[in-house]
Amino acid sequence: MELESNLGLFFLSFTLLWVGSGLAVGAITKISHSLRMSSFFVSFFIMGLFTSLTEIMVGINAVITNQPEIYVGNLVGSSIVMFMLVVPLLAVMGNGVNLNYSFNFKDLVTAALVVGVPALLTLDNRITLVDILICLVLYGYFAFIQEKNKRSLSKLVAINFSRSTIYISLAKILVAIVLVFSASNILVKQTTFLADYFGASQFIISILVISVGTNIPELSIAVRAVLAKKKDIAFGNYLGSATFNTLELGLLGLISTKPIPALGSNFSITVFLVGLVLFLYFAKSRKTISRIEGSILIFIYFLFVFFEIFTGPGWTLQK
Repeated sequence: MELESNLGLFFLSFTLLWVGSGLAVGAITKISHSLRMSSFFVSFFIMGLFTSLTEIMVGINAVITNQPEIYVGNLVGSSIVMFMLVVPLLAVMGNGVNLNYSFNFKDLVTAALVVGVPALLTLDNRITLVDILICLVLYGYFAFIQEKNKRSLSKLVAINFSRSTIYISLAKILVAIVLVFSASNILVKQTTFLADYFGASQFIISILVISVGTNIPELSIAVRAVLAKKKDIAFGNYLGSATFNTLELGLLGLISTKPIPALGSNFSITVFLVGLVLFLYFAKSRKTISRIEGSILIFIYFLFVFFEIFTGPGWTLQK
């Protein structure tokens, strides 16, 4: 009975994440349009930040409860879910998807490096201060180069706070933050329970389960795009969210006074890195992901899950 009640709370937290993140993304979209921000700045930086709201709140709650494994697993897993599940799922359901992005291939490779490095750094089953500094420097360099090339900040205009729509949108964002923070608090507590119950490390539960839940904003955008029969997606939204995970990992990691355990499977991380290279190849070819290519990437995601479950060192129970 205890397991059922905890699973119920688990799914309740996912529901609150869905509602809260939906409010935040919808509100920030309206504000961005009213401010006449550049499309690149909105898709990469602003939407990247707000679609990462769930990861941010889980990270804050994990820090408060002194459980850093949870936010490390969640942030690494979120990037994996983004590239190996969310976008490929959209491609399969929508019979292919066009990737709208304004990056040249060199920038796209750099972005993939920013996304993939946190997973690479867990191969020794821990995150150290050196790893954290690498994440911060990489993200800082990439963000600097993008801003230098696009000059997005110079295109911002003054905010007209007299408009009631902006006030309403800001209120929605505040409500969304409260909802997502509350849901994340429940999620962190239930992650601890499930890790103890199944004899697994908090890192493994986070990388396999929590990372899917915190990608609810991205999954909802994908589902809505399919239902609206829109095959174009603003890839900057997804890439911004994934790279922001690396920044968040670095910032949260600075709070930890000792190395953070990351007891995952080296096989599964290697599979993801191979999948990320494949994603780059597919994206470079025609700026599209076909249904077949999406299916390949989803297969790689389930291969990652398989290796994480059956070869990961973070299980104390007999497999």
